[in-house]
Amino acid sequence: MKVRVGLWVVRCTILLVIGVREDGEKVFLGMEMMSGEEKEAWRHFLDNYGKSGFKEGKISDN
Repeated sequence: MKVRVGLWVVRCTILLVIGVREDGEKVFLGMEMMSGEEKEAWRHFLDNYGKSGFKEGKISDN
């Protein structure tokens, strides 16, 4: 996605967390804009959810 930052247009990535309950219902948990889609960005993003009470579950990139 391209966004305007001051005078420049730059590329950024939107990281989304969607949970799936045992009954199959999907639940939107959050999103954050990052400058890249590297492992470190995801680690930081998921660490923030751990601090907010998110319990560890299975992680998928599908």
